[in-house]
Amino acid sequence: MMIEYMKPEINDFVPNEKVSQFFSHLCSAINIQDLVNKINCSSFIDGRLQSAQIILYNAEKNSHLLFYPHQGSIQTQQLDQLDIDPSIHHVHLVEKYKMFDKARFEQQFSSFAHLPIYANATTVYHFPLSAFNRYIGKLEFVSHHSASDAYINDLKQISIATSLMIAKIFDGNLNRNSGQKTGLVGYESTLGLVKYPPIVYQALDESRLHNHVLVDVTEAVIGQVDFEGLSTLLFTHLYEHFNIDFISIMSLEEGSDTLFCHEVTLGDNGRPNYRNGNKSLEKTLASHVIKTKKTLILSREDYPLLKHKYNHVSDHYVTNKLSSECVLPLLFRQKSLGVIKYGHRSENYFSEDRLDLLQQIAARVAVAINNFQRNSKLIAPATQQDEELLAEDYQNNEMFGEIISQSAVMSDVLQRVLMVADCDSTVLILGETGTGKEMIANMIHNSSSRSRKKMIKMNCSAVPAGLFESDLFGHEKGAFTGAVNQQIGRFEEAHKSTFFLDEIGDMPLELQPKVLRAIQEGEVERVGKHTVIPVDVRLIAATHQDLLGMVEDKTFRRDLYYRLNVFPIRIPPLRERREDIPLLAKHFTRIYAKKMNRDIKRISAETLRVLTSLPWPGNIRELKNVIERAVIMTFGPVLHLPVSELREYFPETDAKTLAEIEANYALAAEPTPVSAQTPVKVSEPSPLSEPKSLEREQIIQVLKQTNGIVAGPRGAAQRLGLKRTTLLSRMQRLNIKTSDYT
Repeated sequence: MMIEYMKPEINDFVPNEKVSQFFSHLCSAINIQDLVNKINCSSFIDGRLQSAQIILYNAEKNSHLLFYPHQGSIQTQQLDQLDIDPSIHHVHLVEKYKMFDKARFEQQFSSFAHLPIYANATTVYHFPLSAFNRYIGKLEFVSHHSASDAYINDLKQISIATSLMIAKIFDGNLNRNSGQKTGLVGYESTLGLVKYPPIVYQALDESRLHNHVLVDVTEAVIGQVDFEGLSTLLFTHLYEHFNIDFISIMSLEEGSDTLFCHEVTLGDNGRPNYRNGNKSLEKTLASHVIKTKKTLILSREDYPLLKHKYNHVSDHYVTNKLSSECVLPLLFRQKSLGVIKYGHRSENYFSEDRLDLLQQIAARVAVAINNFQRNSKLIAPATQQDEELLAEDYQNNEMFGEIISQSAVMSDVLQRVLMVADCDSTVLILGETGTGKEMIANMIHNSSSRSRKKMIKMNCSAVPAGLFESDLFGHEKGAFTGAVNQQIGRFEEAHKSTFFLDEIGDMPLELQPKVLRAIQEGEVERVGKHTVIPVDVRLIAATHQDLLGMVEDKTFRRDLYYRLNVFPIRIPPLRERREDIPLLAKHFTRIYAKKMNRDIKRISAETLRVLTSLPWPGNIRELKNVIERAVIMTFGPVLHLPVSELREYFPETDAKTLAEIEANYALAAEPTPVSAQTPVKVSEPSPLSEPKSLEREQIIQVLKQTNGIVAGPRGAAQRLGLKRTTLLSRMQRLNIKTSDYT
């Protein structure tokens, strides 16, 4: 008989875009310390939050262990004052969250409230963590002020994401430990949780499996860009874990009465078989579920009655030989986006104990559909791909001033820039030559309250040692031979503004104490004058050198290093943000074509593939030079980039690689335009090369860059422009294991 369920109010992971990015950021964490570090390095630790800590519960000792950031590392502290009833397993029944003001926190947790992380706190939040339906600890946030309801909701979602990652970390540790059982018993002994009678373990192991599925599904959902990839990958996970025989994602556009259906079954070849189509919403079971927002569980005996009331009831039941079905609403913030159907060939398969998991999966699918619908409104349909290649359109990419990016790693950098811009703190920008350190400094200054005045710049590597002090601090007339006039220094020029010290690693050691004094005390002395001059300067320093290594070698002062390293920002080299190369190549082509009056309209797909595959030791500066040279040599509408020119720019690139590039160019009879949003593809190698070997090397290289992560915005599949299932299939064929690169 048909059973109808209203979804219960439970804590669920329904992330917005920012929380989704946060979850992807956590996916590469290898242990709890790494997880705490990643949380504190994320964009959520902004001006509203001071820090985040993980508190794990240890039932054997009836205590908690605090993991907290301090002086660049993760420290631990035993806690004995957190009261928990370990007999309650479902965390949403234990508590929602707790908020403490400073006085109450210090009174209730006096044994550890003295730790430095709480020094400037005004409010402390505790959010419960759970894994396998059991309480495992708390996620703690230290804040300068109370948070809004919307921000509290984000913090709740972060705590759920953190719970998933803790479970994944411990599950992974157990699976790598050959001498330990991989069931929940092993998990409990790792975490030090209380033991249960053997009869309980079957239910607990099922909870463990459900949690594992949720982690996989969440990673997969976040990384998908279309319905085919979403439905196929979801079916793969559900078939693997539960032998689900059929799924159908039926989406509904706002204001439309048409259902867009995406069905997946197991094909005769043992692979997922995807089909799509559309049908009218009127008089369907889906319309009933969308209207009532209730879940339906159906059995074969229901169909004779239902088919007289609703359309399309028995279509897939007959075709796929199904005996039971579960239909759930897809809700995003109480907005109906469609329904999802699960089908199975067994009678009464969809029991109530499985319903909670299926509802949580549906919530994640709804997040993905909301993202698809939002993105479809931003991206105009294109009938001729990239015919207007050089049209000025950055709407779908990050662009702050001259910073152009579509990569996740640069998005993190820009978030940190916006986070610190108006704080007036000292910033240390780290990055290889040519990565754009000065542009980041400009962005920080232009986004700050000091932007009304011009930023003062000084390149330490370009100033002769004898003039360094005078250039920095100024001099009086007659202070030394040749000082015929008084001159104010860069620090004085930067008063009430920003002073950018580029390549600070090249600053003479003997001048570093004076620079430290200027930063700390806010005062300088001109050469030849002993009067102290007060200055109000915000300092931004940059270097491509290893300053900490220089400190150890005693070529850079330790005290100055720590004074500069208040808020470090690392700019990734171009090889770590390859998805930005096509976008940057188009941008530079546009600039130089306009400057040289060249009518260049397109860049071929092969040219972009070649540019994306090169090592770029000189980073963006080198790419810019290569594009300028290519524009000079181009007289038609398509950018011309001869391989002979690449040989001069990349003499260390092995001959085999360049030979492959030449072969691929020769095979490309007609250049295929590529849009800025097209990811880099795993190319089909030429017959002259070794296809399997080349493909294997390319996949391994990307897996190393992503630390073995396949799914998600930062995963290997996204970087290679492949569906996750396609990449996993190729990896299996090429005998590549993700565990070798984590």
